[in-house]
Amino acid sequence: NLPGFSQADPAADSLERLLPFDPNNIPAPVDLTPEEDAYFRKLALHFRDLKQKIKTSIDPKEKEQAFVEIEALAKQIETEYTNLRHTKERQKRLEQGEAEISSDDLKLNQNLFNLLAQQIPELSNINLEQELRAGNILLPTPEQKEQAEELGLTLSLIVPGQIPRKQLLEYFQSTDYQTDFEANAVEYYQWEDNTTHEIFDANLDKDQTQAALHPTRPNQFYTILVSPEQLVRKIHDQHEQAFGVFGQSPKTYLNQLTKLNQDYPDLLASGLTLPEYLLLDCLMYLKTKQASGIGSHLDGEGLNRSWLLEEKTRARCLNVGWYPDHRRLHVYSFSLDDVISVDGVRFAAVSKAA
Repeated sequence: NLPGFSQADPAADSLERLLPFDPNNIPAPVDLTPEEDAYFRKLALHFRDLKQKIKTSIDPKEKEQAFVEIEALAKQIETEYTNLRHTKERQKRLEQGEAEISSDDLKLNQNLFNLLAQQIPELSNINLEQELRAGNILLPTPEQKEQAEELGLTLSLIVPGQIPRKQLLEYFQSTDYQTDFEANAVEYYQWEDNTTHEIFDANLDKDQTQAALHPTRPNQFYTILVSPEQLVRKIHDQHEQAFGVFGQSPKTYLNQLTKLNQDYPDLLASGLTLPEYLLLDCLMYLKTKQASGIGSHLDGEGLNRSWLLEEKTRARCLNVGWYPDHRRLHVYSFSLDDVISVDGVRFAAVSKAA
């Protein structure tokens, strides 16, 4: 939507008239400062000049270049304007004393980070409350949080996105992990299909997935909102319309994820990555141990497992679950078409970088 400009002095135009998008669809930030208003006015006037050039230029190359510039400029203005609104809304909520992450979740995450720091020096002396107040943790937007809560995604997991994937996964082979979480090292399984004789090796496949080769997660602290349910089956039982029927193939759940994002466009729903699932398992262990004195892992009862939809290749997908008899998380690789009756999926609302 590219509104026209008045014939009067452009400087007299309101900022709303100068913006290259419909301001009615993007709520204004809370009180623009004079500096912020001047910055956006400068960009908007440049947009107006490009628009005029497109109308009047007789040089095809010049007109084509103006089209390219105006498209990029419109995207820049809309993105920066929206981000500024979110920042100001966040500041206002903090001033009103509204918690962006519950104190219980923040303490749980801090406890997890303290344990991770034994093997990951970069996380030593990290104070998540200070990081949160400094704006160093990416958070869900208010709209995203509202839709997540509607679907029962109420547990906040803070992920250290700046820590390399390989380094995070190595933690789950360490003796510190095994001691702190009463678990043996995470095991990656290899198996052979008796019919096709195809070899499925989770240890190899984990380095060939979409999340490994083409990561999309922020490279800083970011938050994901997930279900607090320990068993993936219960998530499906409570929210089958959103999560789909339990015991389906990864391909079916990928289609369900597409539908979920169509029905809840602000949710920014995603499957989990392997590091996110392993961190979530640790958080669940700490949460249950705090509540009852006995730590429990994800998906242990009935050998339920979770498909990791971000950990897919062109033909395969990883899944993972806790095996009580072995006291360890098992990671498997299967075909995208495989239907396994005890496997479900966990979706998450993932905070995004600007």
